Amino acid sequence: GWTPSPGYDMVRDPNTWPRLESYVKDIISTFRDDRRVWVWDLYNEPANGDLGDISLPLVEKVFGWTRKINPTQPLTVGTWNGNPDLNNIIFSHSDIITFHNYNQADALRNAITDLKKHGRPIINTEWLNRPTGSLVETCLPVFATENVGCMHWGLVNGRTQTHLAWGAKPGSPAPARWQHDLFHADHSPYAPGEIARFKETISGKMLAK
Repeated sequence: GWTPSPGYDMVRDPNTWPRLESYVKDIISTFRDDRRVWVWDLYNEPANGDLGDISLPLVEKVFGWTRKINPTQPLTVGTWNGNPDLNNIIFSHSDIITFHNYNQADALRNAITDLKKHGRPIINTEWLNRPTGSLVETCLPVFATENVGCMHWGLVNGRTQTHLAWGAKPGSPAPARWQHDLFHADHSPYAPGEIARFKETISGKMLAK
């Protein structure tokens, strides 16, 4: 099972936000100059879970709390759902542009073209949903040719069970085509060709430099 952070009740209740402020400032103050931290992604998918615009004031607050600490690393919140008011906050306050995209290659490329208008480095922090057509063989080349970073958030199938589609019921059998992750629990690749494509793409980019 999944649970949201900080939780729907806290998002809705500003009286609880001092607890969040204390947490955010503590963590960022501790690691504000740590070279192992290369970016602060401050809030995952605001407005998700039917919160809508209720979560927008908290997004602005989190940016404000962090700016007071003034970390050396860049700040960002990922754009993900096309909410214009949310995106206005994100693009106004983020040092770099991050985004989620589980679409097919053509739609991914169009999204990147639109995001490049902001003139900032771009990194995708969520992608790969095989059943919907977000694939290694088609989307990874888009990231490479567009010079856009991409982070693969799943690796080995485990407790998060992202081999199953979102919304799968307990006891659901393993699908013929996994949603996410690259390796089975025994570390054998789901699709050896995908691993080869990653290696080819990474080595190609390194050689190009």
